[in-house]
Amino acid sequence: MHTIVCAFILNQPNVMALGASGAISGVLILFALLNPKEIIFLFGIIPLPAIWAAILFMGIDAYGLFNQARGVMSPIGYGAHLGGAMVGIIYYFVIRLSKIN
Repeated sequence: MHTIVCAFILNQPNVMALGASGAISGVLILFALLNPKEIIFLFGIIPLPAIWAAILFMGIDAYGLFNQARGVMSPIGYGAHLGGAMVGIIYYFVIRLSKIN
């Protein structure tokens, strides 16, 4: 997803990425969808229900990507985070559909 975002939204196809934050984002979203009322501690001190923490993180990433598209450069791969979240959401629906059948 990072490559697609860099090539088509940021018009900078040569931007490299390193890390696993997109995968962590996917795991966070999947956990929040499967356990929406579980408590996640934001910054280790602020308790939030998992679903609200996931929505907050996705909102921050969407805002960051919007700013990057407007030309505000940041070393954070917001597209990778949102791509990971998208995979987590898709996987959630795959799990749900497999339980129905």
